[in-house]
Amino acid sequence: MRERILMGVARGGIKTKEDTLVLVFKEALTYSLLTTQNHLKSGSVRLCEENYKKNNKLKAIVVISGNANALTGRDYEDAKFLVKELSRLIGCREEETLIFTTGVIGKPLPLNSLRESLKVALKNLKEIDLKRASEVISTTDRFPKFFEYKGKFNLLTFAKGAGMIMPHMATMLCFTFTDAKVKNLREIHRKVNEETFNSISVDNCQSTNDCFLLATFEEVEVEEEEFERVLRQSSLKVAKDIVRDGEGATKLIEVLVEGARSKVKARELSKAVASSILLKTALFGNDPNWGRVLSALGSTEFSIPKDFKLYFGDLLVYHLRPVADEKKLREYLEKNEEVKIRVVLNEGNFSWRYYTCDLTYDYVKLNSEYHT
Repeated sequence: MRERILMGVARGGIKTKEDTLVLVFKEALTYSLLTTQNHLKSGSVRLCEENYKKNNKLKAIVVISGNANALTGRDYEDAKFLVKELSRLIGCREEETLIFTTGVIGKPLPLNSLRESLKVALKNLKEIDLKRASEVISTTDRFPKFFEYKGKFNLLTFAKGAGMIMPHMATMLCFTFTDAKVKNLREIHRKVNEETFNSISVDNCQSTNDCFLLATFEEVEVEEEEFERVLRQSSLKVAKDIVRDGEGATKLIEVLVEGARSKVKARELSKAVASSILLKTALFGNDPNWGRVLSALGSTEFSIPKDFKLYFGDLLVYHLRPVADEKKLREYLEKNEEVKIRVVLNEGNFSWRYYTCDLTYDYVKLNSEYHT
């Protein structure tokens, strides 16, 4: 399937290295698109949403890194200009082309240099390289994020994301391509997104540019359960990589709430814990301050049963009263780069996982200097 997805890269005048990625597909794909719920969406996102409503067939995409193309006063028009230019160059309809942008908000795109970069990228098309594609679209990422599945059907994923990560389409771009043919593509896409990219948080900050594209050549008949399993595996791997790469992060933190009365309750409680800035800073310092978990649990609209249990890893920390050995708890935090926090409510059968990371000095340093 790789040979049917052609990739070209170029410099568009935004970064000192390649910042423009173009993908051209030998045959049109059917696709589903999920975008940020931020009310101030970039012009690129608004144009993608518009094209998706007109037509769910896809022939090409362009991804521009280093500039969000958001809130410039002309961001929609600039996105339209580049989509029109790329469509003209490859000979397809404008509504079959999408544009994705990521980077600094409020800076106009350098249209002349980007127009030339499209021509350069199209002159150097070759089979897609997932690692390279992820590197080109990255901003503050420390490592590339990609996944490949080969089996009865094929699935390819690459993404970017490290900061400005919050649920409601976590701040990232993700592109997944497959040859699987499934009836309920959109429904599966939404479900998997909720369990993966909408269940991670780095800094509780929502972006103007988040997008998750799922596109298929629709060739291989596949059971929906099997496709959903592989898509979840791909999305979860990339989502966890995004959290693990959280700007300056040193720990990946899993928050599991189980035994809840409803899925909504499990999700909201796990989200509250994962979003606690106090907890994230404590875990950076390996401080066994489990009280910050409990205060986060109690901050939602949901009541907490008296006999709940709190675990860090396999260590029981709280049940009716503090029961943790703080020395062992500190040792657990010091020895593990992946910290597991589990809350057992003992009131039902529903559970939810959230992933987050610690908050470090480097996060503050990077984001205090990002614009300059």
